[in-house]
Amino acid sequence: MARACPSEQSRRRWAATVICRCDRMKGTLRSRRPRPTAPRTAEGVGGLLLTLGVELSPLRGRWPGSAIGRVIMAGANRAAVAAAAIGRIDTWQQQHAPRARAALRPPASEPDLVAAQEAVGQPLPPDLRAWWLYADGAHFGLQADGGWLIPPGFVPYPIAEALKSRRLWMDVAREVAPLDQWDDFVNSENGRPAGTVCETWLPAWLPVATNHGGGNLFVDLRGGPKNGCLMEFYRDAGALAQPAWADVADMLDDIADRLEENEAELDDLGRIGWP
Repeated sequence: MARACPSEQSRRRWAATVICRCDRMKGTLRSRRPRPTAPRTAEGVGGLLLTLGVELSPLRGRWPGSAIGRVIMAGANRAAVAAAAIGRIDTWQQQHAPRARAALRPPASEPDLVAAQEAVGQPLPPDLRAWWLYADGAHFGLQADGGWLIPPGFVPYPIAEALKSRRLWMDVAREVAPLDQWDDFVNSENGRPAGTVCETWLPAWLPVATNHGGGNLFVDLRGGPKNGCLMEFYRDAGALAQPAWADVADMLDDIADRLEENEAELDDLGRIGWP
């Protein structure tokens, strides 16, 4: 993403291009299949819900896209949906992809969760916290590679790596165009509603997964009705597509559905991939 800016004039032209592209670029929402009327529980969900201090009983249905749905999915209920989906994912991996399950790291520690919260300057979404309390990301490498748990090809970040990636992209954003108005531009973009496209990494973005090739999946913590949505960021393009999922709970529920509907592909080593 780094670009040469040999003169003040060329740097200003570059910044103007970025601003225009952030305003103009549009994407299309990823098509989604209908959801079941109630989340399915699985072994292990109860313990996670107790850890989160959440009861599953208040959640008895899903109303995707409606005002009621957004209210029901808020707060503790988002954590409940996430926990139910995590249970389904865990059960599927035990039965079909034990290598992928073994590649998941132990639950995140409270100090790590606090560090993530302090980095973004606000509480973590309850569904993201539920995910990290289940697994602090995944190992990736020759000795511990479970494949790509998150479609189309992302590996969950440990919190420490997520914060490291965030610092890197923040440094790049500061160094690419050191203009007097750069801080004003970033602050302005950071104040726009969550889900708004932008070419430059913003302080309210928290990465949660990587494709190990210059791409990150991040939670957009800016304000607005799409707060907590997940977007993709690439080093050569930025975040120029609409949100991939409404929130972490939505992502986990979608992954659970796809696994149970046999959309995932397992290679000879038992690693997860997506067509």
